Amino acid sequence: MAGRGTELNKNRFTHSRKKFIRILTLLYAIFILVFPYLSPPTPQEISLPWDKLWHYSVYFLLAILLYLSFPPEDRKILNPNTLYPGILWAILDESIQGIFPSRNMDIRDFLSDIGGLTTGFLIIYLIRHIIVRR
Repeated sequence: MAGRGTELNKNRFTHSRKKFIRILTLLYAIFILVFPYLSPPTPQEISLPWDKLWHYSVYFLLAILLYLSFPPEDRKILNPNTLYPGILWAILDESIQGIFPSRNMDIRDFLSDIGGLTTGFLIIYLIRHIIVRR
């Protein structure tokens, strides 16, 4: 009987952790869309390298959060559940920026987003298949 109670508590903890990670991922994704409008735009010639690094970094972290948001059986690197939302979010992010006069839609930003997603998923793949499975 004691083992059954422990198993129930473990399942509750696992469910709560999954829910927390999914909520965190959603809030982070919203942050990606909202943050650029909270800060004043900087001249492009000053911000260009940092802007690309920003896009790369936030989408790198988004890839990891998306991966962790799904159950282990769905955690395949090329699973549409983890890959497509990140790509669609990058498209949405750049499309929204094209609407506002203080921002501009830039294919280089989109490529930086995709680069961050790809690197995030690649690192997850390396950790899972090379380090963990030894």
